[in-house]
Order: sequence, then C-alpha cells, then structure tokens
Amino acid sequence: MILAAMLAVYFALASFYALVLVPHPYEAQYLALGPRALRGEISLYDDALTGQWMPLPFYVYGLTQLWGPSLLAARALAVLMGAGVLALTWNLARRLGGQRAAVIACVLFVSHGLVMGYYATAHFAPLVALCVLGALNVMEGEK
Repeated sequence: MILAAMLAVYFALASFYALVLVPHPYEAQYLALGPRALRGEISLYDDALTGQWMPLPFYVYGLTQLWGPSLLAARALAVLMGAGVLALTWNLARRLGGQRAAVIACVLFVSHGLVMGYYATAHFAPLVALCVLGALNVMEGEK
C-alpha cells in the first residue's frame, strides 16, 4: 500500500518533469546516435565520435527512436526505469532495515528534485541505477 502511494507520487512528479524540462546534450546524443548504432550505420567506438560514452544507453534509448524521433518516448522509458529503481530501492531497504527504512529511502528518493530530474530525462542515471540495484537485490536475496 505504501509502495503504491510512493509510485503514484513518483509517476506524478516524474511525468511533470518529463514534460517541462529542457532537453540536454546527453539526450540529443542518445536519441540521434542510438538508432543509427542499432541499425549498424555507425560504430560508437569510431574515432570521429567524441566523448567517452558507454554504449548501453545509446542502444536502450535508441530503441525508442526506431519508429520516429520522439523525445517523450525516450523520457517515458526513463520514467519507467525510475519506477523500477524505486521498487528495487523499497525492496532492498525493506530487506536490510525493515519497513521504516524502506519508507524513509523511498521518501528521500521521491522528494529529491535533482534525482527526479535525472530520472525523468533520457539520461544514463536511471539505467545505471536499475542495473546496480537489480544486482544488489539479487545478491541480498542469495543469503
């Protein structure tokens, strides 16, 4: 019940941020180069491409662009990944510290504007957090 309320608050705030935040350069790179990398038109390790970026966000966000350019599609995927991060945070905090720890962790997550901004845009942050928290949940479950 509490997790459902946290997710509702998260979706309300993240959706608002996804609609109103100004695009940033990371998004342009992921959305322009991602589909081309998926189609094999470019290599992300080409010397002509500047930056030291890991390829996974290009492929993940590039999938949202295969049916046409859409910033909102990429941001919607980021919001969904952020919801997964919130659920994994709840689960891990509950396992480690109980219900109270889970509530505190999720309230801190949802109330932090900068984190919500990163998780509402096509950014590597929600993807990295999803991978790390997924691994931590698996490792904690093995005990």
